[in-house]
Amino acid sequence: MTLTVDVSSIESLPMDTNVLLVIIISLLSLNLLLVGIYITLVLKDVRFTIQKVNKLLDTSNEMAESLSRPVNNVSGLLESVTSGIATYNLFKGLKKRRSVSSLVDEDGDFEYQKGGRNVRTPF
Repeated sequence: MTLTVDVSSIESLPMDTNVLLVIIISLLSLNLLLVGIYITLVLKDVRFTIQKVNKLLDTSNEMAESLSRPVNNVSGLLESVTSGIATYNLFKGLKKRRSVSSLVDEDGDFEYQKGGRNVRTPF
């Protein structure tokens, strides 16, 4: 069995180039339209994400400020305690000077105890 095909009986469908160009341009336009819609949706999601990140940064900034206030208060408290100790030490030093000057007798000699015995030295 042999298959024979008569080529002269096949008619080719003539397609005008203008019709082909219209179909291609229509498909490309539809493709560009769909890509544009997709890009619009992606940009909308990016905008939503940026807004969320902005809110997160605002919240973290508020938390950092609320944590820094007590630290500043503690710092101020420590400075006050330090100046109070310095003032106490200043008065304590003045008290020692008074007690030292009270150990000097009329002759200008300095009398103090060392090792359980009284020592007298000229001032």
